[in-house]
Amino acid sequence: MCMRHAENVSKEEYAYIKDIFKFIYRDYTRELDIHMTELLFDLGNQTPCTADEFEYLKERVLLILHENDDSFTPEMQKDLTDLMPDEGADNANAFCS
Repeated sequence: MCMRHAENVSKEEYAYIKDIFKFIYRDYTRELDIHMTELLFDLGNQTPCTADEFEYLKERVLLILHENDDSFTPEMQKDLTDLMPDEGADNANAFCS
């Protein structure tokens, strides 16, 4: 949100928003912006991974997946688990709470 879009807010709220922006962008340089943009372009050009690409990790993988993960849905976690070879452990899908 740009500061010019901070409408219908109190002076205190405006000052808070302004302080947050200063804090977030204090170290944000042109070089960092270019780097982050290039990473996004690279991500968009990636081909999907296949399980075969991770076969060399067989019995060397331990996935620790959080039960209450707000970032990755259960479906995304299952996709990750399906990509990995057998973990070779009795607790193949270890979860943290």
